[in-house]
Amino acid sequence: MHIASYLPSHLGGLEIAAWSIARGVARRGYQIDYFASGDAVDCEPLEGFAVYEISSVDPFDRPLGLPVPLWSLGSMSQLVRAVRRADVVHIHDTLYMGSVLGAVLSVLLRCPLVLTVHTSKLQFRHRVLRLAFFVANASVTRFILSRATRVAFVGTTAEEFHSTANSVAAKSAMIPNGVDAAIFSPFEFGDRRFLRRSMGIESRDFVVAFVGRFVEKKGIHLLQQAVESVRGVRWVFIGDGTIHPEGWRVAHDSTLQLTGQVGQASLADLYRSADVVLSIGVGEGGTPLVVKESMACGTPVLVSMEVSRSLGDPRPPGVWTVDASAPDASLLVAHMVERLKSGREEVASVREATAAFARRWDWDFAAREYDAMYRSLRSRR
Repeated sequence: MHIASYLPSHLGGLEIAAWSIARGVARRGYQIDYFASGDAVDCEPLEGFAVYEISSVDPFDRPLGLPVPLWSLGSMSQLVRAVRRADVVHIHDTLYMGSVLGAVLSVLLRCPLVLTVHTSKLQFRHRVLRLAFFVANASVTRFILSRATRVAFVGTTAEEFHSTANSVAAKSAMIPNGVDAAIFSPFEFGDRRFLRRSMGIESRDFVVAFVGRFVEKKGIHLLQQAVESVRGVRWVFIGDGTIHPEGWRVAHDSTLQLTGQVGQASLADLYRSADVVLSIGVGEGGTPLVVKESMACGTPVLVSMEVSRSLGDPRPPGVWTVDASAPDASLLVAHMVERLKSGREEVASVREATAAFARRWDWDFAAREYDAMYRSLRSRR
């Protein structure tokens, strides 16, 4: 069984990654019970894959931008029955109610526990939030890491933050998230030009896109100075959250478009139409799906130094970096956007190499790795 925070309808990177991992192993012959909050709308049926929609409330998402659903008491009996019949309990991240319940039940019912770690250290400007997450990691995360039978990290930043203890390192593996190449792929130059025209984008427009939740963790607050000072940019913000770019003043000759949440096919077209996609958040456990999907479409990215480290050394083509943790991070972001706009020919010239690099990210590889992990645990039930 798999336990995640939300179903993919919530349109977050972790939600899509957990869903893709679970469906990938289901295609390899496993019976998967998938527990998560939300609605399973537009979810394609898959043999051996059962979805349990858990009713919940989330008092922290709107005011704080923290998606932490609190599950209803009625879900407990379903969860206990599922753990009793499971050969493996697989949870995604640690600081969610479902993950904690799954970990505790797996210990009590002596079922092997697999943990996939998608995030690393979360940074907040608010002192109370910083303290709360420090305490939660020191207690809840440490407990789950110690009890997990196997641990999978999606990237190096998650591994560096969580696997300081030898006991964790000995039972861990690196399994990067993949990309759905059937959806996220590049267009030829002529097709991309036609796509941009169909979206009302002129050849002279320099399109900068931000994709994700409009919350502090994703770094969207660092973009206000760039939006208000860099001229001649067509800004596209895809998502929603607690920070509202529609209230920002837009620089002369620039425009700002808010699209809200969109489906995967529409998102791929938005990536292809953009000149640069931004991913300047902190606390990412590996390379965010936004970065992988954008690069798979051939679109270069501007990322935080933390995300850049997850991509390895030397830095791949189509990747520019900015120190999102610096005191003057907003100014640095504005300067980088101005630089990329001024060097748009260089940015455009690496699209093919960017897409070629992204072909290494494969959900089938992840499914094979988890398949091998599950097989090694079957005798422990």
